[in-house]
Amino acid sequence: MEEAAQALELTSQEEQLYENYLAARASQAEEALKVAETNLLEDPENEKKQALVEEARAEWEKARAELAAQTEKVERGKQASAAARRAVEKIRRTRRERRKAREQQAAAEARAKAAAEARKAAHAAQAKQVAMAKALAAQADAHIEAARASRPAAPPEPAARSTASDTVRAPAKPVPKQKHTAPSPPAPANRDKEI
Repeated sequence: MEEAAQALELTSQEEQLYENYLAARASQAEEALKVAETNLLEDPENEKKQALVEEARAEWEKARAELAAQTEKVERGKQASAAARRAVEKIRRTRRERRKAREQQAAAEARAKAAAEARKAAHAAQAKQVAMAKALAAQADAHIEAARASRPAAPPEPAARSTASDTVRAPAKPVPKQKHTAPSPPAPANRDKEI
């Protein structure tokens, strides 16, 4: 599509150049007609000059008709070229949007994959921790059972005997707080006796 749009643009430029050529030709034909008419005014009865005016007028009208047709052709070419440029831009925009959508989809899939892998790793770590906890609990249970099995059977204690933990003690009386006072200064010696 892009090559077709470029070819159409090139053709439109060529048609514009041909239109410029036809416009110059029409202008020359008009000048030739004016000269022929001026010559005829000097000698209106001259049949040769009348024929030159008719011939110049026919050439001028032909040039104007070709120019009008070419101008219309150029205008259609410009419209077609503009439509092709819009179509190419639309195709480019669609491609950019599709590429962006694919990139966004790939990013979303990558995020989903990473999240799934993180969940899988978390489940594996949790399962490992549970297995380790079960193994430690089993080891602890085995040690406890081994300790119970290796301990000699203790004779039963008499029921009448009380242990220190069974005795209930009365709460202790609170000790009164002593007031701390600063020592008083020594008593002054009797000065009168010295005199």
